[in-house]
Amino acid sequence: MKFLRYLSWRRSSRRINNWLVRRQWKLFKFALPAILASLLLVVVLGVVLFIHRQSDAIHQRYHRLALIALSGKQYEVARVACLRGIAESRTINERLEWTYYLAVCFEWIGANYGCSSSGKHRRPAGSSRLCGGTFGGGTGVVEQY
Repeated sequence: MKFLRYLSWRRSSRRINNWLVRRQWKLFKFALPAILASLLLVVVLGVVLFIHRQSDAIHQRYHRLALIALSGKQYEVARVACLRGIAESRTINERLEWTYYLAVCFEWIGANYGCSSSGKHRRPAGSSRLCGGTFGGGTGVVEQY
């Protein structure tokens, strides 16, 4: 039995060798740029997909950090997270949400330094609630409608 397996492997090896011998390797040099370009395309596509996934993960981390910092009254940290989040945002709704969070940060920071507040700020539609939806900061109140 083992001998028959060896013969079948040997036969397939012989077929591969015969196929390789019959190839026209002089024409292969003309196909080499196309093969290398295909490999390069696959590598570039993989890198782009990897970077895109990392960008989404970073965006989610900034959002989570901003929410946690706002609820923990760490407004400087939230301000930096909001600025980074605005830079990473892709749609107008995301930018409006980040701008709202940034306005909340500036209102609290301004209240701590004795600056006057601009009054009420409305939260953009579709953004998540923070601390029950109402923030009070010094002279002005930021409400969620």
